[in-house]
Amino acid sequence: MHHKTALIQSQKRSQHFSSNSLVQLVNRIFKAAGVDTSSHAMRRQFITNLANIAVNPHVIQKLANHSSLNHTMKYIDVRDHQLAAAVELA
Repeated sequence: MHHKTALIQSQKRSQHFSSNSLVQLVNRIFKAAGVDTSSHAMRRQFITNLANIAVNPHVIQKLANHSSLNHTMKYIDVRDHQLAAAVELA
C-alpha cells in the first residue's frame, strides 16, 4: 500500500502543512533572507523554466496541479528575445 507523506511537516500538531500555511512560511523565509520575491513568483518561474526546456505542456499542467492547460499557459512568461528567436526560425 502506498501512503502519501509530507515533504515538510508542521511542528505544532505533527500534521501536514496546508497549502496556505506553506505559502506563508515560504514568504516569511524570503522576507527574513532579504529576498524580494514571493512563493507565487517562484511558482511562475518554475513553470516558465519547464516550458523553456521543452517539457510537455500537459506534464507542466499536472506538476502545477492546474485543472486546465489554458490556466497553465497563463503562468508561462515569454521574453522579447524568445519572440525574436521564433521570428528568426520562420
